[in-house]
Order: sequence, then C-alpha cells, then structure tokens
Amino acid sequence: MTLANPIQISDHEFEFDVFIKNSGTTSLGLVNYSFGVDYAPGLANGGILSYTYIAGSRNAAFAGISNIASIHSAQHNQFKFTTASSMFSTAAVNLPIGTPMKLARMRVSNTVAFANCTQPNLSLHMLSGTGYTQCIAVCYVAPNTTIASSIIGSSNAPSTNLILGLIGENLPTPLTLATLALCPPPTVTSTQATACGSYTWAATGLTYTASGQYTQNTLTNCICYNTQILNLTIHSATSSTQTASATGSYTWPVNGVTYTASGTYTATLTNSVGCDSLRQLMLTIITTQSTLQLRCFITGYWAGNNSMNPVLLNQGILAPSTSCDTITVDLHSSVSPYPVVATSHAILQTNGWATCYFPVSTGQYYIDVKHRNAVEVWSAAPVSFGTSTVSYDFTNSSGKAYGNNMYQVSPGVWALYSGDIYKDDNIDLIDLVTVEADIYGFLYGYQASDLNGDGNVDLLDSPALEANVESFIYFQRP
Repeated sequence: MTLANPIQISDHEFEFDVFIKNSGTTSLGLVNYSFGVDYAPGLANGGILSYTYIAGSRNAAFAGISNIASIHSAQHNQFKFTTASSMFSTAAVNLPIGTPMKLARMRVSNTVAFANCTQPNLSLHMLSGTGYTQCIAVCYVAPNTTIASSIIGSSNAPSTNLILGLIGENLPTPLTLATLALCPPPTVTSTQATACGSYTWAATGLTYTASGQYTQNTLTNCICYNTQILNLTIHSATSSTQTASATGSYTWPVNGVTYTASGTYTATLTNSVGCDSLRQLMLTIITTQSTLQLRCFITGYWAGNNSMNPVLLNQGILAPSTSCDTITVDLHSSVSPYPVVATSHAILQTNGWATCYFPVSTGQYYIDVKHRNAVEVWSAAPVSFGTSTVSYDFTNSSGKAYGNNMYQVSPGVWALYSGDIYKDDNIDLIDLVTVEADIYGFLYGYQASDLNGDGNVDLLDSPALEANVESFIYFQRP
C-alpha cells in the first residue's frame, strides 16, 4: 500500500490518497481491505479532528466492495479505514501486476486551523497492535479461488492463517500544513507533450506510457506551492510482416534494397504519427525451382460455393480481394524421421489455390500445410516432384490428408480444421480461452483468433472452435 498525493485544501483540512499495487507475480483478487494511518501527536492544535472518505474517489473497479467505515482515534493518534463487504456476495477485483489502483482519497478536518508549518508525519500502520488498525488486503490468492487470505505487513509474526507480504510506502516528501492565507495564489504552468511509447516528465521523474493529464504540486516553501500540469499524448510504434519468395533476387519496395539470399530482413520507417514503423520481410530466394499448385480450404474461412472469405482485406492488410490468407508449405523427406527439406510461403487465394516454389531436386516428398489458426495437415503419402509443375488438391477427398484429418464443409468438399491458435498441435481449452479473452478485449484486425476472417474477434468465432474442442481434434503425421 502507498500514501500519495497529499494536499492542504484549507487552513483546517487536508487530503491524501491510498493506493494498492500487486508488485509480485501471483494473481490476486481483492475482496476487502483496511488501512490505518498514524500521525504525529499535537496535530489537532487544540481542536477536534475528523476523518472521512471522499465518496466516489476510489478506482471504479472497487465499487462492489461495500460497507466502508472510517473514524479518527485521538487515543491512538490514528486515522482508521476499513471495508466490511460480504465475502459471499462480493466479486473479487483483480489487482493487475505492477499497476497501482486507488483504494480511497481521505480528508482530515480540524475544528481549528492547523499550526503553521506543522508536519503530520503520516505513516501506514503495518504491525498488529491493540487498538490499532493495521493495513490488510483480503484476497483470493491464485490458484485458490474459494478461500480468501489476509495479507498483512511483512514484519508481523508468522501465522498459519496469514500471509506476510504487504509493504507500506509512505510519502516520499512529508506534507507540511500552513496558514494558507499567507500564500499568494499558486502559479499554474501547463505543458503540452507528445511522445512515442513513453514520456519521462522532469517535474516528477516518472515515466508515463498512457495519454492523459498529469498534475504535480511543488512546494515553494513550507506554506506555498505551485502547480504544474502535463497534457500528454502518447503515440505507438507499429509493425508489420511481409512474406515473399522470388527466383534469383528480390527488390523490396519498402527500402529499395535488392536481396539475393533467403532470410529475414527489417527496415524502420516513420508512421503517420511520427513513431517507428518496423517492417519485416520474410524472404525466400529460389535457385533451382520446383512448382507446386496446391489447393486447400480453411474451415473457418469457408464462404460456400468453393470459396473463402478475403481475410487479409477484412483484417486491414493491403491485399487483393481474391487473396484469402498466407500459408507456409513444407516439403518433408519421405524417409523417417521425415526432416524438412524445403519451405515456401504463399498466398492462399479465396478459391483455395496457392502457388508454391521449392528449391528441391527430383524426388518424393510429404506436403505439409501450416496456417496461423488451423490444424497442420500432411499429404496422405509422399508426392513425386520433378521438372513439371505438381498439382495436389486437399479439398476433394479426406483421404488426401494423412489420417483423413480434415472437415467436410460441403458435400464432397474438405477443409483444414480451424482453431489451433496456440499452435500446440491440438484444438483444446487453451485455444478457447484465447478466443474468449480476445472477444472480451474487442480485438480486431490481423488476429489469429479471428477464426471466420471477418476482421473482428467476436461471438461468431467461438461455435466452430467449441465443437472442435469437444471432438478432440489434433495434428496427425507419419
């Protein structure tokens, strides 16, 4: 837990925030919390202190954690706060690793003015003690989602019922209270800034990765302060990958460079918002060339009438409307353990055809088709390659695939199973969880989880995947 953002708002009132951050590696679900804030004796200056929670000031995610209570204890020189939400009806709030979340903004009021240049010396109470409220985070600690645990200060005595792991961070600069009438109006300075990826603000020394308005109050002496405001816009770098094959050499239009060897090449340009645009070229240079005319369909992209959706176009990739998606085709030796002897990257057309080029000699090879969200499929038997173009059509019979491992999308028409997003050679719950997460994230564009290729990850992508999970579909090869 952390104390932050203290500010005096009148001669007899000041406020501060309390944050919580999961700084570990374990998933935590918060259901209740308390914190005690100790202060220096004499703060009341002969008056009577009160302590209140400012309604609506905490992170909206904590709205379901109810029964908020806060009091001031003059006997213990402590401000106390707790929630008492029902453990049976409160939905746990995930504490994202590394991200502070505001638990409350608190206000301290006095019936008289605070003494000029008084420092309350606020500090979080991290140890158990009679009459004192200590800092506690009641959480479900992964993988346990049925019994909540109390996480308390690391310096407490060990107990089988508690987790010692809570760290208290107090104000880096002590708050100083003053008679505000002695201060002129604060000077407010606004700064506009635009950056790529992140921005470090000199006023705070902090690095910000999100656009927004940030404020820093700086004391000019013990009683006066000035305010700096940062209006920040963060732009993002972009990246894209292109697959190409050519005979002899290839000139990449992105940078005008001519390549004569296969490999992965990169170029860094500037995108429309002034940030880096990283372009990657996966290039295959063909020397002695064998040509394969290959036909296959992808189940999720099936549009009927021996055609598939123009997936690349739908997903925002500049491509002709006759292009469906990219595939990788490997040729394997016909002799165990069937090593890869050549690879071709090709564009699969909406009619199912793709042209592949391989630098191989005459011989017999298994054809292996890979796609970013389909189950990999091998030809049922080795295929003869020579100087003439070879044609192989997976779509007209399940027997064209090793183990008959395809799905019938229309009478007499067969296609690769869709759904192996995780690429572990199985269609299972790992893939289903990925799709559901991307649905909840409203993802769109070039996404492997967009199983029907319409450019969005939504509820239309899950039915076929669920059926394949229930059918225990997996990759088969010799």
